[in-house]
Amino acid sequence: MAFLASVALDQAADLLNDPSKTTFTNALLLTHLQTSYQRMVTKFALNDLPITDDQTAKLDITASTLVLNAGSTPVLPTDLIVPNVIWEKPDGATNDAYIVMEEVNELPQRLE
Repeated sequence: MAFLASVALDQAADLLNDPSKTTFTNALLLTHLQTSYQRMVTKFALNDLPITDDQTAKLDITASTLVLNAGSTPVLPTDLIVPNVIWEKPDGATNDAYIVMEEVNELPQRLE
């Protein structure tokens, strides 16, 4: 079932005693709806609810990448909260060579 923002905005205007939207216009209410939506998505993500299990993008990131943020290349999806699974393969390997990366808390010490 789809939930339309227009329905939420109409209901909010009604609850604010402004059904004609003279004071609380859609443009004004939309910013609050977007903020509420982002808060909800964040709470869902922190509680492992499935709304965050959608794949939004496949990114090819080279092994020499040291920083990955909003200003880096490749550009991260704007709705990225946390990656669910990260796959890797040796450079130049075929696409069937991917394996799931394991999360570690500490990097191993290099012998010098």
